Amino acid sequence: MRRQFLDRGIEAGYIQSRKAQRIARRAIGHTDQCVQLIVVRFRQCPAQGKADDVLVLTWSEFGRRVQENANGGTDHGSASVMFALGSGVKQGFYGDQPSLSQLVDNGNLAFTTDFRSVYATVIDKWLGIPSAPLLGKQWPDLGFIGAA
Repeated sequence: MRRQFLDRGIEAGYIQSRKAQRIARRAIGHTDQCVQLIVVRFRQCPAQGKADDVLVLTWSEFGRRVQENANGGTDHGSASVMFALGSGVKQGFYGDQPSLSQLVDNGNLAFTTDFRSVYATVIDKWLGIPSAPLLGKQWPDLGFIGAA
């Protein structure tokens, strides 16, 4: 996704200076290498008997606002997305889709699932230890991971 964003930014002229274009292309290359390494290593896990020992959890530190800004892009927002990958992960979508008609805080999507619920699910079900002492209270189990 980042690659498509940067490629389109260069093609559309949003990234105009040659130096910025070089930096963007270098970032594309580094991102591709990172993703390829994760995929290769993840695919090796079953053959090494480690498939049940690996959980990959990704989280974007910021979401995007719905409304386009003056530069034709979108500003950082509040709601975002997380992905979990592993043999113990139950496939599917978890949480409710945010509403595009009920924005909060000057144009942000209202998040529907607190990230601490994701962390609690991983800590309780994957690591097999109580999450409440670490997170300050018990957060809902989202059900995307089987028992440890």
